[in-house]
Formats: sequence, structure tokens, C-alpha cells
Amino acid sequence: FCRLIWLNVFQIIEAVGHKGGWDVPAIGTDYDGTITHIDPYETAADMPTLREDLIAYLDKHSPKKDLWYDQTPEQMVTRLMNGNAMEFYKKYFI
Repeated sequence: FCRLIWLNVFQIIEAVGHKGGWDVPAIGTDYDGTITHIDPYETAADMPTLREDLIAYLDKHSPKKDLWYDQTPEQMVTRLMNGNAMEFYKKYFI
């Protein structure tokens, strides 16, 4: 599953064509009953596990390293899981 997430994220970064692409992607829980959960991350309580799995995938496979723009796996996952969403909220709602 982590591979699929990263393929989508890197597609966004590649389409933007520069480091600013990292300001775009974000994922969240969206566990309001309208969508089916993603195995093996059934509830929002599993988000820390997803975070660890996403970092581990990058550490093990290093896909599309040219699109990392000198970021660590931890930095990329933080942006993806909460950093970009928080920046959006600050910009448009606070």
C-alpha cells in the first residue's frame, strides 16, 4: 500500500516540476463512514503506524530520489500527513 501512496505523491511532484510540488499533497483520515478504510489502517488510531510504514518504505526502497529535493523521509512524511494541510488551514482559515 505504501508504494501506491508514494507513486501518487511523486507523480504530483513530477507534474509540478520543482520543489514547490511538495507543498501540494496531503492525506488524512476521512473516517466519517462514507469511504471504506484502507487495510491495514482501519481507524485514525492507525495513523502513527501508517507514518512509520511510509518512512520505512522510503528508507528501504528510496524511490524517485531525485524528487526528494534533499528532504529526509521524515520531512516528506510530515508534510504529507499533516504539514501541508496545516499550512493550508493557516493560509485560508486562520
